[in-house]
Parts: sequence; C-alpha cells; structure tokens
Amino acid sequence: MTDLANTTDLAQLDEPSTESPKLTERSGLWRMVSLCAILAAIVITALAVLQARQASDVAMPDRSPVALETTTVTVTGLPTSDGTVITVLGLPASESRRSFDGAGTEIELPADMAALVQLSDESGAMIGLSIVRASDDRLTTDISALSTARALVVLSPGVLRPNLAEAFANLAVIEDDPAFEKLVAEIATNPNLSVANEAVEQAYAEIADRLPAHHPEADQGCDSVLASDAYPSAGTCVQPQGTGLVITNEQDRWVLVYGADDDEPCATIPPTNVEGSEVLIPSEQCTGNAALVAPGPVTNQGEGQPLIDMRVRSAAAVNILYSYAGPFADLAGGSAGFTSEAATIIRQRADDVVSSLSFLIDSNEEFAAATDVSHRASTALDRHIAAISAARLIIDTADPTAIIPHRAQGDDDYIAILDFFMRAGERMVATRTDWRWEADAVGMADFGSDT
Repeated sequence: MTDLANTTDLAQLDEPSTESPKLTERSGLWRMVSLCAILAAIVITALAVLQARQASDVAMPDRSPVALETTTVTVTGLPTSDGTVITVLGLPASESRRSFDGAGTEIELPADMAALVQLSDESGAMIGLSIVRASDDRLTTDISALSTARALVVLSPGVLRPNLAEAFANLAVIEDDPAFEKLVAEIATNPNLSVANEAVEQAYAEIADRLPAHHPEADQGCDSVLASDAYPSAGTCVQPQGTGLVITNEQDRWVLVYGADDDEPCATIPPTNVEGSEVLIPSEQCTGNAALVAPGPVTNQGEGQPLIDMRVRSAAAVNILYSYAGPFADLAGGSAGFTSEAATIIRQRADDVVSSLSFLIDSNEEFAAATDVSHRASTALDRHIAAISAARLIIDTADPTAIIPHRAQGDDDYIAILDFFMRAGERMVATRTDWRWEADAVGMADFGSDT
C-alpha cells in the first residue's frame, strides 16, 4: 500500500474502505449551517472589513503588475466543441480567456509562478484542469484526464501546502496508488466537475478518505539547546536572554503570544522551518507571564477556559489561512504573492490578522466549527470539510485579513473546485481518527515583571 511518509512525513494511507458510499450526517450538517450562516457572515464581515481597513494605518505591500508569458494549450482525450473555452484562473478575463483552437490555443500565464489552466464547455462547466508549475517547460500545456486528476489531488486539503514543492512530492506518491488510476479513468469517462458527478466524486473520495493527518512529534522539548534555563512550552523551546526570550517553534503551526494583560497578540511565531520561527521577543514587547497559544489539544484551564478556547480558535484560524486557504487562492485564484508575503505580514500585522479572523469566528458558526477540528482527534472527513468550508468563507468575504491579494473582479470560476471538493466530501466514509497536532495548545513564557 502506498506510504506517503517516505516523501512527506505523512503517515501511511489507510486501506480503502469497504463500506458503501453514503452521505454523512456530519457533512450534511455543515451544508445546512452554511446555507443559514454564509449570507449573514458575508454582509456582516464585509462591513467590519471596511471599517477595519479604514481605521488601519498599516500599509499593504505594493505589488507590481503580474508579468505574463505565452503558452500553447492542447487538449487530449477530453470533449471539445465550438463553444469550448480555455481559461487561466484568477487573471482578468481579457488576459485569461480564449476560445479553444484545435491546433493549439495561445494564452497568457503569470510568469515565474505556478498557474491553473481550466477547460470549460459551452455552458461554462469545468471539464478539465492543468497545473503549470514555474519549473515546467511552459511553451506548451496539455489538459487531459491525467492532468485534471493531478490538479484535484494537489489542491486537496492534506496535500496542498504553502510550499508547493511539498504538495507535488505528495502527488508523486499518490500517483503510484491504484486509487489514482481509478480517478483518472472516471474523469476520462465523465469529466464534468461542475455538477454532481457520482463516479468521479467517489473516486476522489477514496483517495481523500485515506489521507492521514500530517502530525509532527508531540513535543521535541529543548534537547538541542545547551542553555540550562531553557524550557519547553506549547511545542516551542523558550530560552531566557538578558533582553527578553528567544523562542524556537518546533511545530509546523503558528503560535500566538499574549502578554499577561494583552487582549491581542503581542507577537506571532511562524511554523518551524519558516523564516522567523526562532525569534528574540524583547521584554518590553511581551510582558509578564505570557501565554503561548497554538492549535492542538487543550487541557482544562478552569475559570480561564473560555478565554483560552477563544485564543486557540484564533490560532487555528491563522493556521487555516496560512496552510490551505491562502495557498489555494494563490494557485487556483491567481492571488500571486500570498506564499512569498504571508509569513511576513502575519508577523508584522498580528493584531489586524487575528482580530479579523476572530471576528469571522464570532460571526459565523461554520467558520468557528472549522477551527475546532484542530483541537480534537478528527477523521479525514472532518479535516476535509473544515478546510474547504473555511477557505470558502475566507475567500467569499474577500479575505478580511487582506493577506490574500484580491482576485480579478468577477473572476470566481475556481470556486467550482471547492464546490466539487464539498460534494466529494459527502462520499467520504472512513472512521479512523488522527490528531493533527499532539503538542499542547497552550503554554507559558515568563517575560518578567510587567511594571
């Protein structure tokens, strides 16, 4: 059986389920809650976003116009007609849509970055996809059942990562599994992904059902640190210094730091192996006995439990934004710039980012439920639906954090991919549970007197 751990540190794929396909009560509840909450959340959050942005004096980074380069798109094995259209998702319509030409359709791609090309039929339905990597030979691009299956897998929760190289490493392993061959075959037979498509959705679900949670060691402690006064806390290693604390994040999750008297984070610490994951936080920036908060298991905090729960949800929302919603919008929605800028912006604008996401948690039950998945053992379905619904809400509200650059006005074709994922999720049946993170969600760090 395929083992993702060889390439991506993910655990072994589950055996294929022998249960018959069915709609789960949990996913049905998500959809019912969504219908009731999403309209209200969009309106309420949009107003709050406008107010927050007007009040904020933090300037967003200037972005140069996206440079374009030409590729010639061909189609292999998928149906085409006079009304077939080729689209580079996320770019303005004038640059990204061309009528299909059987001899090869020339279209512009964003230069030096990954892009997603879509094949649509005369009704606008999505019938093919192809991811063009920055490292590919970009003179030609082929759309086929194989390229479509690859794109769906790469864009999946549990596969897609902020580092696209890791996502494609995951894909390389999954492609060797017989379930992937079945997905390709079903797409070739019936490629319409914009409407209910039982065969393709079931084939995809058989892959998604077997994706385990990627989880690092519970807590590495401070074994590699020589300082005798260093101590572990919430998956980090804290080293006292004369001017503050050096905190090294040893988990692949964001950590929020709250000073003793702070309502908003006084600092954020990026995931391990991301620039800034080891940082010196001055004592004047975070004071007193500060709380380190991240998504993960929450122990009983007594009277302080409601505040801790709220902060853990906020930390989980930051991780959802960074790990899935942003990368999805970057690749599928043409939001060029998220991957290169997100960590810096989250660190520099922690107050704005966390308060915006916290408002979305407070105003939308579905988003709040998505953040709760990270601090309990969850099924593949739990994680799948949480990521998809949260990404959809962040994108539909024009991303209240302003980290995801705005897509071209009216260009929301790529939302159909999230719709496909949601329908396919209703066919996931595996009951195995995993912890995404096992390190404690909450720890303490002593910055000294706050007087």
